[in-house]
Amino acid sequence: MNIVEGTSAGTRGVTALEASGLPADAPFYRTEVPRSLSLRLKWSEQLVQAVSEVDHVFLDGDSGIRGSRLSPKQVALSELVALRRQDRTPVFAQRHTGRRSEVNFLANQLCSSGCKRIELVRFRLVASRSYVVTDYEEERGMRIADFARKWGKWAKTYRL
Repeated sequence: MNIVEGTSAGTRGVTALEASGLPADAPFYRTEVPRSLSLRLKWSEQLVQAVSEVDHVFLDGDSGIRGSRLSPKQVALSELVALRRQDRTPVFAQRHTGRRSEVNFLANQLCSSGCKRIELVRFRLVASRSYVVTDYEEERGMRIADFARKWGKWAKTYRL
């Protein structure tokens, strides 16, 4: 079953997500990430401004967060920091790099940037990928755990 109704199987991207109506009334920032680092700073500032009124931000950099050697398929740690706010919950996707201590590496990066609560849900389906939720309220942590339990052996949660 394709959860993005009205799209053919394999259709991906922001357009498919917007067309699905899931989630309803969610704003999407559609500006492509520039390759040039000098243009990326301006792009990042515009992103922060574009989501200034929202309380949840989902970042889906194909390769997750990076502190250096940044490409358009990655989210800079500084960009995540710029999106943090007391009443906002950032969520981002992280592809596993093969590093043995992937969870500890992410925890160290996020803690050093000031994140207070960090929950990581690691999926082991076709490709190992995690979804990381930061700065969330306790009730949300319980909902994350319930969600992960529904996936059984295919998901594991880490509260960092």
